[in-house]
Amino acid sequence: MADKNLMNLSKEELKAQKIIDEFSDDITVEEIKHDVDELKVLVHGMWMLMKEKGIDYSELDAKLDIAAKLATRTDYADDIKCPSCGRGLQTMEKYVFKKMCYYCGYEKTQNPFQKYDGIDLNKAPESEEDEAAKAQQETDAEYAAAQEVLNTTFEPYDVTKDLNFDEQENEE
Repeated sequence: MADKNLMNLSKEELKAQKIIDEFSDDITVEEIKHDVDELKVLVHGMWMLMKEKGIDYSELDAKLDIAAKLATRTDYADDIKCPSCGRGLQTMEKYVFKKMCYYCGYEKTQNPFQKYDGIDLNKAPESEEDEAAKAQQETDAEYAAAQEVLNTTFEPYDVTKDLNFDEQENEE
């Protein structure tokens, strides 16, 4: 915005304009669409290259099925230890595939799919097994508590004792 126009704005409008200017560097939807289009072309080119090397559609379909299953899993180990000091590496937000140790400065570029290595797709995720076992334990505990209540004998409740009717009759 031109400096002449800024002079005519109120304090609130200046504040709003400052915020707009600050965030105007953010990526736009058009830029994201452009990036996605580039990725589509890149993946298509890679597939064409793989086809030339002898990979067929059934092999690709099999791997896509596995990749889709892995994408839903959350039981992977994503806590990479620093080889220098042994502390956990942190993801660097502004750099793609980069991890860094905030303590000693070690940096590593990491394949983002490496976290799925070692996951057995034939075995249910541990978290799902744990949740099922926990739910069963809760159900069993609830049933045991209900059985305890049902096995307890109750005296019928006498409202007249609660409202002290006997005392009122004696006073009159």
